[in-house]
Amino acid sequence: MDVSKKTRKAEIGNSADSVRNGSMNTDAVKVTAKNKERFNRAFINIKAYLERYLKNNPDYKGESSPEENYLEFFSILKIKASNEKKIKMWQNFMQRKNLYDNRDSALSYDKEQWLKEVFIDYTKKKYSRRIITDAQLIAEFENTSWFRFVKSVKWYKSVLHEVLKDNGLNIPL
Repeated sequence: MDVSKKTRKAEIGNSADSVRNGSMNTDAVKVTAKNKERFNRAFINIKAYLERYLKNNPDYKGESSPEENYLEFFSILKIKASNEKKIKMWQNFMQRKNLYDNRDSALSYDKEQWLKEVFIDYTKKKYSRRIITDAQLIAEFENTSWFRFVKSVKWYKSVLHEVLKDNGLNIPL
């Protein structure tokens, strides 16, 4: 590890301690996040993980050269475009590489799916209103993804609040 990385880690650690004990001088520590560097490191680490996976599971390795796929994959990652355009580009890339079947329903997001699954009387018109009266839940509501998601968020929020409090951060949630 070079000296600048050691120094930056020490500064970050010291600033976290200062936040906890309330003595932080905000002018003392300046840490610049370089997202392009993080992005490149993340991609390189993902690539290394995928290479190890393919080495250990050769049945999943395709016919094309991995380097060719990585270059195209990386070029798509770097393109500045709307989310919709990037999604289409990823889908095209993955279809060309036979990485998924475009008929797979899990690959197209229906923002109303959770509502359709939990409310017997779901209609877009009724459930688009700000206030909904007489909603009818399915009998197995406690087994739905939506219910489990809400329970998870509630649990996570309480744990996060405790961790913040234990570290001297009072952030109203």
